[in-house]
Amino acid sequence: VLTDWARQQGSARVGVGGASLGALAAQLAGVHSAHWPEAWRPDMLGLITFCDQVHQLALRSALSVRTGLSQALTSAGWTPERAARWLHFTDAVGTPVVSPDNIVAVLGTEDEITPYDIAEAQLERWGVPPENRFVSRRGHFSTPIALARNNDPLHRIGTILTR
Repeated sequence: VLTDWARQQGSARVGVGGASLGALAAQLAGVHSAHWPEAWRPDMLGLITFCDQVHQLALRSALSVRTGLSQALTSAGWTPERAARWLHFTDAVGTPVVSPDNIVAVLGTEDEITPYDIAEAQLERWGVPPENRFVSRRGHFSTPIALARNNDPLHRIGTILTR
């Protein structure tokens, strides 16, 4: 609905995005909007420090490990296999409605909250081109902060939205 509203305000192309949990919301919108009216669908996704496998975060994220959540879930019998029936609600399962050329990703190789390897595998599955991947040797929180010094990803988003 907000995408449609932005179009009605004069935006020819509308992107959705965010960092961490905001990126998850953008991914879910990008995948689930295949079933929405066309005017509600985003034209671009901007994803910063993200992961499409929330069920994996419950076990692997440094946040889950350090708070004891992953150990508690494992003790209670939680496994990725048992979580599979809920993935439609929590994970960005499927292919987004936007072209891979219209997805911009900003990742940190040292991210232990949303592990880099999971996000990188997602970008491969989605076919996101190398010129839309901005990777640095940073962590979960320092990656978005670094956009203040290197705004190349933001320029790439601007280029995509204005073509």
